Amino acid sequence: MYQDPAKHPCIKVLEDNWQAILAEYKAVAAEPEMHAWPEGKLYDGRWDTFGLYGFGMKQHENCARCPITTKVVEQIPGM
Repeated sequence: MYQDPAKHPCIKVLEDNWQAILAEYKAVAAEPEMHAWPEGKLYDGRWDTFGLYGFGMKQHENCARCPITTKVVEQIPGM
């Protein structure tokens, strides 16, 4: 389903920073700190997670490893 990006201002900051976000992801994904997604029975078991926030609490060490992604996420209303 297509959504008009003008209706969602946060899309611009994601588009503007996608390469930096991808670079941070690739750096983290190369390390053993990635964790299997807990609901493995709901999918094929190939999802991993690296949380920046969990249950409303900032994961400071993870955020420090992904400073650009953290800055972008913190600009999205409701995140």
